[in-house]
Amino acid sequence: MNILIAIDNSPAAEAALAATLAREWPACSEFRILTVLPKKRRGGEIESISSELSEVNNLLDLAIAQIQMFNPCSIVVGYIDVGDPAKCILKHADSWPADLIVLGSRDHNPLERVFARSVSRTVLQEANASVFVARNIEELAEVNRVLVFVDESFKSKIAIDWLLASKWPKNTLFKLVSAAEIDYGIYGFQPNGAAYLGAIEPHKEYLYGIRETLQRTKARIEEHFGPGQVELEVIEGTPVQVVLDVAKEWDSHLIVVGSDERPGLTAKVFGSLSQTLALKAPCSVQAVRMPILPIPPRVEAVRLQRAANF
Repeated sequence: MNILIAIDNSPAAEAALAATLAREWPACSEFRILTVLPKKRRGGEIESISSELSEVNNLLDLAIAQIQMFNPCSIVVGYIDVGDPAKCILKHADSWPADLIVLGSRDHNPLERVFARSVSRTVLQEANASVFVARNIEELAEVNRVLVFVDESFKSKIAIDWLLASKWPKNTLFKLVSAAEIDYGIYGFQPNGAAYLGAIEPHKEYLYGIRETLQRTKARIEEHFGPGQVELEVIEGTPVQVVLDVAKEWDSHLIVVGSDERPGLTAKVFGSLSQTLALKAPCSVQAVRMPILPIPPRVEAVRLQRAANF
């Protein structure tokens, strides 16, 4: 597994490193630790570059030593780049390619959440790999609480497949959550209540389908990790609000959500489910995404040739 970790000397980066150390990774994984220095320099700042590079090298050396201590069979390498942090992270992730990007997220107030172009938000929007956004510094807990959003979409299936393929501490408890979005407004069109009576059966079938999906997912997880480690819950509301409310009440350590968006303007302005959770959740968030595989050179050559003939 190829894991790219973006760090600097901020508390957000400390959370990213701590979250990496708290997880158990597949043997022989390869870690690349990336630090990005700002590109713009003025004449008066030239003399500070040497001191800054020394600090960055010390930061990388410490991070490499810590990761190697917990992952002795893995390869750990440090990199320094210069430029825009988000662009550099995406460039390194694509050229490698990375299976997972780990980075921290700075807290923003509500106004900043609307207008700020944070590094974590940009990476979530543009990355082809899965993204782990560490919001709080991970600490050992009696129970490791992992909240998983489940629906019938393909991206949800990708998230569950990733969860089953990952290693988790023995004290991990999974909570599967689905959101039931019910429009009660349709019941008010007929004063005699006919609309309400006619909607009862579809309503029951809708909720039954959601619970069936959760039960099937629970059975898969328990078959893989053993019984007694999975809870499930269906709550009425929008997915974002349901997940945020449960994460707060349940004291979640991690939220896992599928993310297959390759967003256009609408998603970039309003945000996807994974982006919104990463900005607002009280805990770490992992957006699981199936990577876009590169087109083989021969296939690309044929495609270009055909395009030229038309």
